[in-house]
Amino acid sequence: VKITGGTISGSAYGADLSDATSTGTGTKNKAEMTNGTVNGSLYGAHTAGSGTLTESEVKVSGGTIGGSVFGSDVASGAVDATGSKITISAGSVGGNVYGGKVAGTGAATGHKIKLDGGTVGGSVYGGNATSGAATGNTITLTGGAAVTGSLYGGFTTGGATTGNTVNLGDGTGTLTATTSVTGTIYGGNQAADTDNVLNVNTNAQAGNISNFSMVKFNFNSTFNQA
Repeated sequence: VKITGGTISGSAYGADLSDATSTGTGTKNKAEMTNGTVNGSLYGAHTAGSGTLTESEVKVSGGTIGGSVFGSDVASGAVDATGSKITISAGSVGGNVYGGKVAGTGAATGHKIKLDGGTVGGSVYGGNATSGAATGNTITLTGGAAVTGSLYGGFTTGGATTGNTVNLGDGTGTLTATTSVTGTIYGGNQAADTDNVLNVNTNAQAGNISNFSMVKFNFNSTFNQA
């Protein structure tokens, strides 16, 4: 689905498996928004059932989203959401941003989020699981994005949140003055932080950082070392 203008009163989906009994899978579904308004949420792929969702993609380069942005959203079951990609370069998101969100017992792994502009009213989650793992996710902050909440490489109430990466800058340019994370940048919400890495590639500001096993300062021409 591609949204270039107008107003959608509900949510918009690259793919929507709306039957709660569905075990169907979704692969490589896409949603793109360049302008307009979505009063609900924007999904690369969503299933109300228990089918696996993989490699969904969402791009937002303008417009207003009243709800949240999901790369992949699995409502139930013991299945996973894996390998989604979200890029936000402009526009506004009223809620949260989820690379992958799993409400059942499955895992949310291998998702990538790039924030290069725009505003997020809530928090940003590379992977968000209920009781499964949220591991191997990556969030990269490269431009003038403003996040009111926090950044989580992984978030789960019961599983592991290890092996996640957060990149502040990409080493090729500085972050603009509007770039901000009001809350905390977490490798994961769980205390075990094995292989959670924060790469600081340029000057950046955040409320705090937490649950990283390693913080790397990669000094380069964009970094003020004073």
